[in-house]
Amino acid sequence: MPLFPTRKFAPALCLALVLVASLGVPSARAQGYNETMSAISAQGFYDDVQRRISAGTTRDGPTYYLSGYEPETPEQQAALEAYQRDLEFMRLLREDPELARYANGWWEFYQAREPAEPGEYCAASYRSHEGVITLTGHDKSWDGGMLLFTGARIARPTAVEQVSATLSQTGDPPATVQVFIFSDDPAMEGLGTIGFAVPSIPDALRGMIDTSEFAIAIEGQEVFRMSWKDGIAARNALRRCLRPR
Repeated sequence: MPLFPTRKFAPALCLALVLVASLGVPSARAQGYNETMSAISAQGFYDDVQRRISAGTTRDGPTYYLSGYEPETPEQQAALEAYQRDLEFMRLLREDPELARYANGWWEFYQAREPAEPGEYCAASYRSHEGVITLTGHDKSWDGGMLLFTGARIARPTAVEQVSATLSQTGDPPATVQVFIFSDDPAMEGLGTIGFAVPSIPDALRGMIDTSEFAIAIEGQEVFRMSWKDGIAARNALRRCLRPR
């Protein structure tokens, strides 16, 4: 029984993951701009650039701030190149609707196993350039299911492993539980998947909120961080799929 939908990830996701690796430039890297970026703080500069990029005003975003700027250190040069990659990525987004979907994030709803009776294996996946979060139910013998996280920093062992992981999510204290790290799958194109058992899908749906951030750490090392939006609409769609209780 596949615990995750056996569908090949679109090649655009892998391209997006590569292209947006520089979007999360840490504040420390951006601080090299402080001396030449007037009174704007490094983080403020970065936030403003990203806001302008998202609004489609790149002509007065990074281009405006970086005009005439000459990097003086290798760190500044690396930061400048990262911003230039951001610009190229945004150009690709404007030209490729599929990449734009990964940048904005979207939900998919389906039954994660075929064949399946009505109300069984109902699944919802939120996909973005950061990875995939999937909540999927089981068959009529069990009200539980799985919460699956798929991302580039998750290990890809040769066989399924059971490990201890700490899940932090919006509105709840961190919880450390046993999870499954699924074996490497060539169809996943370099992405790994962690699975958390969900004792009750109806209870999980009652806990869904519109915007949530999730972070997973294993042995103190963060291996996944991602947010979803429109969680209420996803909850309602899953409830319509589930068999009556």
